[in-house]
Amino acid sequence: MNDKIVILSLVILCGVVSLYLYIWQAKKQMQYKGDERWKMIQIKANNITKRITDTLVALMFSAGAFISVNKDIKVNTTVMHIALYIMFFWGIRNAVELFSSLYFDKHL
Repeated sequence: MNDKIVILSLVILCGVVSLYLYIWQAKKQMQYKGDERWKMIQIKANNITKRITDTLVALMFSAGAFISVNKDIKVNTTVMHIALYIMFFWGIRNAVELFSSLYFDKHL
Protein backbone atom coordinates (compact mmCIF):
# COMPACT_ATOMS: atom_id res chain seq x y z
CA MET A 1 0.00 0.00 0.00
CA ASN A 2 2.81 2.42 0.85
CA ASP A 3 4.52 1.87 -2.48
CA LYS A 4 1.33 2.81 -4.31
CA ILE A 5 1.10 6.05 -2.34
CA VAL A 6 4.69 6.89 -3.23
CA ILE A 7 4.11 6.11 -6.92
CA LEU A 8 0.90 8.17 -6.97
CA SER A 9 2.71 11.07 -5.30
CA LEU A 10 5.49 10.94 -7.88
CA VAL A 11 3.02 10.79 -10.76
CA ILE A 12 1.15 13.82 -9.38
CA LEU A 13 4.44 15.66 -8.86
CA CYS A 14 5.49 14.93 -12.46
CA GLY A 15 2.15 16.24 -13.72
CA VAL A 16 2.31 19.40 -11.61
CA VAL A 17 5.89 20.18 -12.67
CA SER A 18 5.03 19.65 -16.33
CA LEU A 19 1.90 21.78 -16.13
CA TYR A 20 3.79 24.55 -14.34
CA LEU A 21 6.54 24.42 -16.98
CA TYR A 22 4.08 24.88 -19.83
CA ILE A 23 2.20 27.69 -18.09
CA TRP A 24 5.43 29.46 -17.09
CA GLN A 25 6.83 29.22 -20.64
CA ALA A 26 3.63 30.62 -22.13
CA LYS A 27 3.65 33.49 -19.63
CA LYS A 28 7.30 34.33 -20.34
CA GLN A 29 6.73 34.06 -24.10
CA MET A 30 4.01 36.70 -23.77
CA GLN A 31 6.12 38.82 -21.41
CA TYR A 32 9.30 38.80 -23.53
CA LYS A 33 7.40 38.73 -26.85
CA GLY A 34 9.87 36.25 -28.31
CA ASP A 35 12.89 38.57 -28.11
CA GLU A 36 16.52 37.45 -28.34
CA ARG A 37 16.92 37.11 -24.56
CA TRP A 38 14.01 34.66 -24.37
CA LYS A 39 15.36 32.69 -27.31
CA MET A 40 18.77 32.49 -25.61
CA ILE A 41 17.16 31.28 -22.37
CA GLN A 42 15.29 28.57 -24.28
CA ILE A 43 18.40 27.48 -26.21
CA LYS A 44 20.50 27.16 -23.05
CA ALA A 45 17.74 25.36 -21.14
CA ASN A 46 17.13 22.99 -24.05
CA ASN A 47 20.86 22.18 -24.26
CA ILE A 48 20.88 21.14 -20.60
CA THR A 49 17.64 19.22 -21.04
CA LYS A 50 19.07 17.40 -24.04
CA ARG A 51 22.16 16.37 -22.07
CA ILE A 52 20.05 15.06 -19.20
CA THR A 53 17.75 13.22 -21.61
CA ASP A 54 20.72 11.60 -23.33
CA THR A 55 22.14 10.58 -19.94
CA LEU A 56 18.83 9.08 -18.80
CA VAL A 57 18.44 7.14 -22.06
CA ALA A 58 22.01 5.84 -21.76
CA LEU A 59 21.35 4.72 -18.18
CA MET A 60 18.16 2.93 -19.20
CA PHE A 61 19.89 1.13 -22.07
CA SER A 62 22.83 0.24 -19.82
CA ALA A 63 20.46 -1.23 -17.23
CA GLY A 64 18.65 -3.15 -19.96
CA ALA A 65 21.91 -4.50 -21.36
CA PHE A 66 23.08 -5.49 -17.89
CA ILE A 67 19.83 -7.33 -17.21
CA SER A 68 19.89 -9.08 -20.58
CA VAL A 69 23.48 -10.28 -20.06
CA ASN A 70 22.83 -11.65 -16.57
CA LYS A 71 20.57 -14.67 -16.87
CA ASP A 72 20.02 -14.84 -13.10
CA ILE A 73 18.02 -11.62 -13.01
CA LYS A 74 14.34 -12.04 -13.74
CA VAL A 75 12.28 -8.98 -14.54
CA ASN A 76 8.50 -8.99 -14.57
CA THR A 77 7.42 -5.91 -16.48
CA THR A 78 3.86 -4.94 -17.19
CA VAL A 79 2.45 -2.28 -19.42
CA MET A 80 1.62 -0.26 -16.30
CA HIS A 81 5.26 -0.33 -15.18
CA ILE A 82 6.43 0.82 -18.60
CA ALA A 83 3.87 3.64 -18.57
CA LEU A 84 5.08 4.71 -15.13
CA TYR A 85 8.72 4.69 -16.26
CA ILE A 86 7.79 6.85 -19.24
CA MET A 87 5.90 9.27 -16.98
CA PHE A 88 8.84 9.50 -14.56
CA PHE A 89 11.22 10.07 -17.46
CA TRP A 90 8.94 12.78 -18.83
CA GLY A 91 8.61 14.38 -15.37
CA ILE A 92 12.36 14.42 -14.74
CA ARG A 93 12.97 15.90 -18.18
CA ASN A 94 10.39 18.64 -17.63
CA ALA A 95 11.70 19.37 -14.12
CA VAL A 96 15.22 19.82 -15.48
CA GLU A 97 13.93 22.09 -18.24
CA LEU A 98 11.90 24.14 -15.74
CA PHE A 99 14.74 24.63 -13.29
CA SER A 100 17.29 25.41 -16.00
CA SER A 101 14.87 27.91 -17.58
CA LEU A 102 14.28 29.56 -14.20
CA TYR A 103 18.04 29.70 -13.58
CA PHE A 104 18.87 31.25 -16.94
CA ASP A 105 15.94 33.67 -16.65
CA LYS A 106 17.50 35.06 -13.48
CA HIS A 107 21.14 35.00 -14.62
CA LEU A 108 20.97 36.22 -18.22
